[in-house]
Amino acid sequence: MMLWTMLLISLFSPGHADPMMIRISDRLKTLMILASRPGEWKNPENAKTIEGVMSALKKDFHEITAGRAGAGHFDPVSRLIAPEAESVLDLSRTSLRTGHGDYSLKTFRSILSYCLACHSLHGGIPGASDPDLPGIHSLSRLDQARYHAALRNFDQSLMEYQKIALESFRSPEDSPDGDLAIREGASILIRTLQTPERALLWLRPIAESISTPDSWKQDLKTWMRDLNAWKRERVPPFDGSSPKSVDLARKWIAGAEKNRKYLYDHSTDIRLHRAERVLESYLEKNPDGKRAPEAIFLLGRAMETTALPAVEFLPESLYSSCIKRSGPSPQAVRCYEKLERLVTAGFTGSGGVHLPEEVKETLRKLKLQSEPEKKTIKPLGRSRDLP
Repeated sequence: MMLWTMLLISLFSPGHADPMMIRISDRLKTLMILASRPGEWKNPENAKTIEGVMSALKKDFHEITAGRAGAGHFDPVSRLIAPEAESVLDLSRTSLRTGHGDYSLKTFRSILSYCLACHSLHGGIPGASDPDLPGIHSLSRLDQARYHAALRNFDQSLMEYQKIALESFRSPEDSPDGDLAIREGASILIRTLQTPERALLWLRPIAESISTPDSWKQDLKTWMRDLNAWKRERVPPFDGSSPKSVDLARKWIAGAEKNRKYLYDHSTDIRLHRAERVLESYLEKNPDGKRAPEAIFLLGRAMETTALPAVEFLPESLYSSCIKRSGPSPQAVRCYEKLERLVTAGFTGSGGVHLPEEVKETLRKLKLQSEPEKKTIKPLGRSRDLP
């Protein structure tokens, strides 16, 4: 959580943020101190403090939702799911109140993920970076890379990610950091910078390293094949304004899902990150377009598989937004089915599934919103011609 503290110092400093963002920052800092120690987050003595600060945060997000959802410092996805932030806070509060502290902590951290996603995936805040911020060297190497990524110091971030990927696989206990370094570094190159040539140069030393596990070497072989195919494409990139961009993203996602061997098979991440970027571009230019709900649904599907820590809770918010925007329809039903599965998984433990009543009620309302109204067919009267 030290990472989040430093990001807030840099991203929400008075010189770079408006009063609302500073107010949100102050509230988040209070909660982050507790969230950095899971035992404190779940301590009943802190429940009143957490409830009060979360209630205030919910009002802040409601203000954004009601009057400032189109403000320039929100990226397309953040503007899209701003109404969902209130629901996420409610879910976190409910989970904590009903004894599901771990899930409550996960959902709260997703609010922080919105901040990181906004600043690292799109325009961010130019000039908000301070690579020499005191304390940066106290972060883990992975968090240092994330810190630079969030502040759009991409050259520094990618250099750190590559070092981690090359060195972490030398010891089994550090290999999870290597996994994340490869995936997060690649997402910057593919989704944010859209530079297949640079991605190939960045990945080659990792693919050729004797320390890189064979499983990753196979995935990287697929990635490099996809990147080389991208380089050969002659079609100019979609600007996102055309509905054809949704068709293209659907094609990429369907192909990735067909070829993957299991749910979190990352060998297809190149195509999925490209699809994510195309869909976000479409939604930015067509937020209320006819195919916006479909684009939201597809974006959730892609993010479920790429499963980056910075956006780990976005699929739930996207599916909820899809339901509300679609109205009763087959599309909304598909979004509800995805949402129900993810939420249920979050409340599943060794003792089975234990959904709090408030969560059940939220799902019930969303299910009703998603289902097309069934036409009542009156029974036919008895025909004289029938025996």
